Amino acid sequence: MKEKRQAFNSDCQPTGLYYFAGEPIPEGGYPIVVMIAIENSKGEFLMQKRSKFTSSPLTWTVTGGHPTFDENNKQAVVREVKEELGLDISKDKIESFWLGFDGRVCREMFYCKKDVDINKLTLQVEEVDSVAWFTKDKILKMIESKEFSPNQIFFFTNFFAWKNKN
Repeated sequence: MKEKRQAFNSDCQPTGLYYFAGEPIPEGGYPIVVMIAIENSKGEFLMQKRSKFTSSPLTWTVTGGHPTFDENNKQAVVREVKEELGLDISKDKIESFWLGFDGRVCREMFYCKKDVDINKLTLQVEEVDSVAWFTKDKILKMIESKEFSPNQIFFFTNFFAWKNKN
């Protein structure tokens, strides 16, 4: 069964309208996407290489996805991490650092500090090919050389700006 999702306005507030994954979004509505940076105690970031079966195959991203109709954004990001990586972050401190409309979609971006043994993760093969820890320097070089998608560049630009203030 297709996932039921809410449509949001450009202020990232629910419109009361809904749609199903893969179907058109109601006119005047926008999807919402949740994304999360997971940082370990060494200052490295958990990245996942998208599966060859997904859009933008074999590209590096943070974990993310769409909330279902009956969950909030924080619940959605916890679910996405569990589904895609087999990692439970439900009891960890999860901070929202950005919520807004980027001209195409609403986004809420989260941060969690957690040490993870990537060899013990259970990857969802339909979504994730592999995982690795990336240093901030590596991420900045990938942004500079445009190795990341515009979505990932947007995410990390906002994340590092937030992190520098905190």
